[in-house]
Amino acid sequence: MRVVTAAADLHELIGAPIEPVRFDASDLDPSASAAIDLDAFVNARWRAANPLPPDRSSWDCFTILHERSLQIQAGIAFDAAAGANDRSDSRRVVGDLWSSGLHAVAEVSAHRLREELLRIDALDTPAAIAAYLCDRHARGWPLLFGFDVDVDFDDPRATIACISQAGLGLPDRDLYVDASAAALRDAYAAHIAALLQWGDSASAQTHELAAVVIAFETRLASASLPRKTLARDIAQRQRRIALAAADRLNGVFRWSDFFTAQGVAPPVDVSLAMPMFQAEWNAMLIDVPAAAWRAYFTFHTIASLASALGGELAQQQHRFYGETLRGQKQPIPRWKQVLETINVHVADALGELYVAHTFSESAWRRAEELVERLRSALRARIGALDWMSEATKAQALVKLDAMRAKIGHPVRWHDWSGLATSPDDWLGNLLAARAFEQRRVLAKLGRAVDADEWSMAAQTVNAGYDPQRNEIVFPAAILQPPFFDANADDALNYGGIGAVIAHEMTHGFDDQGSRFGADGRLQNWWNDGDRARFEAKTQQLVDLFDAATIAGGEHVDGRLTLGENIADFGGLAIAWDAHAAALAENPASDPMLDGYDQRQRFFFAWATIWRQILTPAEARTRLRFDAHAPAALRANAAPSNMVEFGETFAHTCGTPRPIRALQQVRVW
Repeated sequence: MRVVTAAADLHELIGAPIEPVRFDASDLDPSASAAIDLDAFVNARWRAANPLPPDRSSWDCFTILHERSLQIQAGIAFDAAAGANDRSDSRRVVGDLWSSGLHAVAEVSAHRLREELLRIDALDTPAAIAAYLCDRHARGWPLLFGFDVDVDFDDPRATIACISQAGLGLPDRDLYVDASAAALRDAYAAHIAALLQWGDSASAQTHELAAVVIAFETRLASASLPRKTLARDIAQRQRRIALAAADRLNGVFRWSDFFTAQGVAPPVDVSLAMPMFQAEWNAMLIDVPAAAWRAYFTFHTIASLASALGGELAQQQHRFYGETLRGQKQPIPRWKQVLETINVHVADALGELYVAHTFSESAWRRAEELVERLRSALRARIGALDWMSEATKAQALVKLDAMRAKIGHPVRWHDWSGLATSPDDWLGNLLAARAFEQRRVLAKLGRAVDADEWSMAAQTVNAGYDPQRNEIVFPAAILQPPFFDANADDALNYGGIGAVIAHEMTHGFDDQGSRFGADGRLQNWWNDGDRARFEAKTQQLVDLFDAATIAGGEHVDGRLTLGENIADFGGLAIAWDAHAAALAENPASDPMLDGYDQRQRFFFAWATIWRQILTPAEARTRLRFDAHAPAALRANAAPSNMVEFGETFAHTCGTPRPIRALQQVRVW
């Protein structure tokens, strides 16, 4: 790869600046009806004019802002790499990873990987395998199961070590057992064989070993919970057990030994979620031959570094996970892969530099104002509910008032002084960063929860609600058009970021968030009658979305997407109320712009944020495993559920009255 040494080289590498998507009345399609198909009216022309890039399986507002963020990050990383020796630790870490990743020497990285494979080749007993698992986790290079230190469901002020199911190479356990996924399993087996071939297995053996790995993962899958179950029953994610009892459940592998290997004192209690999964892999330590474990470890070790190593390994990884699973024609360029890796391992370091470069205090103040207006609107809607008792309403309002908003970036950044990096050792930097992060996570054990810790990086184009912290999070990178524009009229901001903020607030009261109290404790703050009425209303949403279809006639999964649908329906209605209140305070702020009033533009803004193009493979994968409904349906469903939408577009936009796609369902 050509060395990037100047700004001109960087510009050539990353291309012309990507502009965010903005609502533009010229995009509106007069041949469609806003009242009948808001998505087509607002987005059809945009989709026709914006072909899917070959290195992407999806192209939408989130992806476009992500690409824009990556370009900004590339400039920041380039400057950090060119900085003086007295630069900050964040600049040093980002600069070294950028330099080493962009100009990695394949032979050096391959040598490090082969050293790891030699360690795997020596594993010949259950005890040796157990010790290796402990060591890999200590180095931040996990295998087989997941490990984290998280907020305790029972005490939101405390942390607990959480062990969870993992270890599968396919997106969900169902793909290992469904007859309809047989062709995909065959493609996965070929992928496994190709990676094992790089690991020096004889050609005649790689297909046999691939079958061994498939059988190994199928056994893990048979004891794993489906993605839908985990998405719709949050209680499955923690299961407290005394460490001594956990040790007694296991044979060769002891959790007390695991914590000792991590360099920390074993805790009294842990969360050992998904007990069937834990029992199964422990049984496999005894009854699965060491050779099968070696094949499984070898494949996953190579796969975990394939993209980072580049060359044929990266191409092979793309052929399966990009082309086969998602329909993505080309792999993303190396510079983007490097930044994606930086964002996995040292995101906060890059976030600190990103915020200094991009974020304004005025954006923070405007977003805070929106949060409080939306909180007031949700407070009023809760008070007006006809299906909830006054006692439960009071508890809901306590939770809403306690909900914290994190906007833009953390109040303090991580300390990177303990992470040693080099500008010319890509794989060494990655392994060092993984081990450093593992130590940071382990340091949270036994400590009070850090209320100021962020779950997302500032440069992430996303938003979220954390039920255990009862907080909503809006990173700096999402505070851009089409979501937020300080120069736009109120309608576009309330229909964009306002609806997103209210969506995240509503997650505090969806089918899972509603199971947590104001302090983040998993508890029931409902009376039985209110909970029964709530579940009856949410079942209406399940039924409505179960009946919905996409192009090709495939059905949406109403249960899988329930939480997001509750948040969409509630969030848009809350944002409408807040916008209406703002208009009432200042009627003069309701001009006709581009021939449309503020109410119409509010719904246009909502539809705009769901502009999306997917490959057919990506669409199929999301329909099966994504907790979000398809974007076009999201653009249409929540507005169609609102009386105000019908009133806004009656006798306009090519139809005398709206045609409802959905019967009105009001939860929040």
